[in-house]
Amino acid sequence: MYSGLAIITALMVKRIFAMPLRALQGFINSVLKLGDIPSALQLHQ
Repeated sequence: MYSGLAIITALMVKRIFAMPLRALQGFINSVLKLGDIPSALQLHQ
């Protein structure tokens, strides 16, 4: 599971860029992939 800080950060990005939830999921997965960070959850893949 993700930490509270990770969830809050993702929701702030969603709000700032007015992203739908699905777009936010793709964005976060891309950021994790660029940073070579394993994703804790593989949603809708």
